[in-house]
Amino acid sequence: MAELTGYLAPEGFLAELTQELGSAAVECHGRLVLATGPARPVAWVANVWHAPAQIPITSISDAAKKLRAIQRNWALYSCAHHRRAALIAEKLPKVSAKPLVFGAPAPAAALGSWTLVAPDRMLAAASGVPAESKRAAVSVQRTTCREWAAVLATGRGRRAVLGGLSALARFGMRGYEAPAVHVLLPARYRDLAPRVVTRDDGSLAWVYDDNEVPSMGLNAVVGRPPEEWGLEPDHWEDMRTGCYDVHERVKDMNVAGVLGSMCFPSFAQFCGQRFFRTRDKDLGLAVLRAYNDWHIEDWCGAYPDRFMPLAILPLWDPHLMADEIRRVNAKGVHAVTFSEDPHKLGLPPLHADHWYPFWAVCEDLEVVVCMHLGSSSSLPAPSGRMPQRCRPHLRSSGSW
Repeated sequence: MAELTGYLAPEGFLAELTQELGSAAVECHGRLVLATGPARPVAWVANVWHAPAQIPITSISDAAKKLRAIQRNWALYSCAHHRRAALIAEKLPKVSAKPLVFGAPAPAAALGSWTLVAPDRMLAAASGVPAESKRAAVSVQRTTCREWAAVLATGRGRRAVLGGLSALARFGMRGYEAPAVHVLLPARYRDLAPRVVTRDDGSLAWVYDDNEVPSMGLNAVVGRPPEEWGLEPDHWEDMRTGCYDVHERVKDMNVAGVLGSMCFPSFAQFCGQRFFRTRDKDLGLAVLRAYNDWHIEDWCGAYPDRFMPLAILPLWDPHLMADEIRRVNAKGVHAVTFSEDPHKLGLPPLHADHWYPFWAVCEDLEVVVCMHLGSSSSLPAPSGRMPQRCRPHLRSSGSW
């Protein structure tokens, strides 16, 4: 008999899982899909059942006895014959699952998954950690962010992770850059690097390209009540340390139950508009690359299992964009940020052939393009080149 693997779909994602498995899917029990072959990376899955076995049973007691003979701890996924399955579960040892704090060791005890597919037949997979155990959701599949980066590279991105991994990942969080990029710049540009100064009123401001940019309080309001949110300038002391210190950020993520994060820039702006506007484009490119190196190596590199790097690009030249994608992809980057409407930045519209080198390298390297609301430095609205079929989607999102 061919080797089978079970894939349990998150609620509401059975169709996506079945489509992803394709012709390998041979049997379906509720949200549990059996597919031929050994386990393989799948985006639309909450739990993988390795080598599930068909077990004939003659009674409730016989079923419990056969499961206990394999191992002690089991978790039920009930898809049919629910009352009979519940009676079998009552005869199995109780499993006490407690919420875990991120960073704590995963449970060492084996925990198998089983379901009753017919009154006289069970399907069981020994060991593993079932995603159905909500109290133990922290340990779901013991998934790391390196695996999530692979999910991101498939192009399924946010919906796959939020649907399949209990929203343990958060996309769209922002990091507030500390002024350390200058050390990564070529020597001739270090005196021109972005720097932070303290103004007469005690607030902070970035100085770059002969412009002073206040440190806006709304960029770092975590931990504050909404009535204190505002556009006024602020100081490091007014921010939660996790806004700009990666070690403290991870501690905050642990408390909030967030396993993985992908951070958009703040000072550089959501898609690097700040460096796009630099008058000396050689300086702009040098600072942009230094930012990417800092973000990849210092910020994300400090906790590679917790952060997925997101690179910014030199928007003024699609060929330079392609070169930068190749450069950061060699460092393990699978996502870049781009403008929701480059036309508003004085660039060709999103659908123009101008961007072909950019889209082509993203497709070749399987790099995901991410867009943050506000990355056009204005309220989003369709450009004249936007196809009519796309406009209802923008309108339905409430963006214009």
